[in-house]
Amino acid sequence: MNIDFENAECTACNNKSIDIRTEVLLPTEKSHQKGRIRKMYIFTCPKHLGTDTEQMLILAKVKAKKAASK
Repeated sequence: MNIDFENAECTACNNKSIDIRTEVLLPTEKSHQKGRIRKMYIFTCPKHLGTDTEQMLILAKVKAKKAASK
């Protein structure tokens, strides 16, 4: 899987990303992937720079649903 870090889009919206962080996601009672540890790249634009990981995951799901409905 190749990721274009130079032209990446924000994880939460369609704006250009200015920051990248790597998060390790541990399984929780609510997660569908129990027992599985994942690594995720989170791309943020200026608007979402201070947004925490949990909120970014929620916004990413909303973004994916909007893209799928088009």
